[in-house]
Amino acid sequence: MDNSKQIIEVIEVIKNGGIILYPTETVIGLGCDATNHEAIAKLNDLKYRPKEKSFIVLVDNIKMILNFCPKINQKEIDLLNQSIPTTVVLNNIKNLPKVLLFSDGSLAVRITKHPIINSLISSLNQPIVSTSANLSGEPTIKSWKNVNPAILDQVDYALNLQSDFISTQQPSQIVKVVNDKIIYIRR
Repeated sequence: MDNSKQIIEVIEVIKNGGIILYPTETVIGLGCDATNHEAIAKLNDLKYRPKEKSFIVLVDNIKMILNFCPKINQKEIDLLNQSIPTTVVLNNIKNLPKVLLFSDGSLAVRITKHPIINSLISSLNQPIVSTSANLSGEPTIKSWKNVNPAILDQVDYALNLQSDFISTQQPSQIVKVVNDKIIYIRR
């Protein structure tokens, strides 16, 4: 199946509250519509993940971030636009389900550099949740062949763009800007 047909199918799955398995620029991920509370709860259940743990949200550009985070500073913008995958924790989040947020109301956001996933998000015109395609507590999944069958059985769509994909990268670094200083949460 060609990529464009898969993208059309996966958009429908996401719009209907489904969970997808997909490649990111770093690892194999699980995701759903970041505006759909029920889909997020379903994703939490699939991973056996503590409900108080927040998720990363992927967007296609800074403009999309402004829809839910109107106060973003230049240092945060620069970090989000880095060539290496960088997730930035942003404050004052609005218009997204609280289940996505940290207890202080902040949210981890990344502009995806994966061209097909970026295009998918653009076509959806809304952010998607991104979490590693593993059960809570298991190692991060870096290739399709290592995806747990329990995960495969429960996703609504596997966007397998490269069946031979094996990531050589670590998950994205996660940073937060506090008083104009960069704090590294994960390197």
